[in-house]
Amino acid sequence: MTSEYPGSELRYLDEAPLRDAAQADPGRFVPHDGLLVIDEVQRVPDLFLAIKHEVDIDLRPGRFLLTGSARLLGLRDIPDLLPGRSETVELSPLSQGEIDQRPDSFIDAVFQDGMEVGVAPSDLRRDDYVERALRGGYPEAVRRSDPGRRGRFFESYISDVINRDVRQLTESQRTGDMRRLVNLIAASTSTLANPSNMANRLQV
Repeated sequence: MTSEYPGSELRYLDEAPLRDAAQADPGRFVPHDGLLVIDEVQRVPDLFLAIKHEVDIDLRPGRFLLTGSARLLGLRDIPDLLPGRSETVELSPLSQGEIDQRPDSFIDAVFQDGMEVGVAPSDLRRDDYVERALRGGYPEAVRRSDPGRRGRFFESYISDVINRDVRQLTESQRTGDMRRLVNLIAASTSTLANPSNMANRLQV
């Protein structure tokens, strides 16, 4: 990115010294002449007010690129999400075409042709479809060819979401119940979700 945008700078708030500097003085952390990329920006919520001030006094677009692994719109500790001053792009997991590095036009075809969309012949067997479903589309999981390591990644991912993001959103301390709820939802992906039935099973 720095080669495409001369004068740009990347700052990773996973790094303790940078995170400490941002927390100590957000107003001095954000001014920058070029493009400033701040990764894991949700770790220092007060940065948003400092960025808002910078944007208000200098209206040039494209000065900040803020990335994070949490859904920023739902975090309670964010004081101001720059309404009217920012655009949000939510990244989805990799599609099968992206993973295989070939054109992937199935979704476009469905929207264009609806129920009349044609089904191209495939060399994939049932086991191949199951393997792809278990692999998912997260780049970190796709890179792990060993099923055990991939399973540990998903386990760690779910634990991080429950212990960090969900607690930021709801102040919930019932992480055990959240884990059971995730398991129930995962087991119901091929059927119609029944919230009442899930609630009854959680109370057992």
